[in-house]
Amino acid sequence: MNKNALLGEKGEAFVRYDLYKQGATSVMSSWNGCSYDLVFQYNKKFYKVQVKTTKTILTKPDYRKQQNKTYTKKVYRWQTHKTISKVEVGSYEKDDTNLFALVCLDGSIEKIIYVPFTKRTDITKSVNKIKNVDTSETFKDTLKGIN
Repeated sequence: MNKNALLGEKGEAFVRYDLYKQGATSVMSSWNGCSYDLVFQYNKKFYKVQVKTTKTILTKPDYRKQQNKTYTKKVYRWQTHKTISKVEVGSYEKDDTNLFALVCLDGSIEKIIYVPFTKRTDITKSVNKIKNVDTSETFKDTLKGIN
């Protein structure tokens, strides 16, 4: 198994564990070729989850200038388009998944941010924001937004 596939497997296992912590039942993995990674039941309703995992911190220009200096900020980035063996094969559609679980596993930060389905194919969050994320709140807010 290559490093990216292993990272993806770790992310899915982390999300499975967290979904049980959030009170979900019947958390199941999908099979290859499916448009979602996990399906779970919560409050008698089923949800499809696409898990996206990263461990890389990127440096992005921060265009706020002070004293003629350009600063940079550190971010995590998730690409939320369909891929097969690292090849983009299209975008997710509303019927493909209900929500994304954005997983950060860089060693110093292990967090999950749940977000409702979006057509965006690139999501970035600053390292500082990730450190302060309450995973339970993102889970509750996401399900509230879906229903």
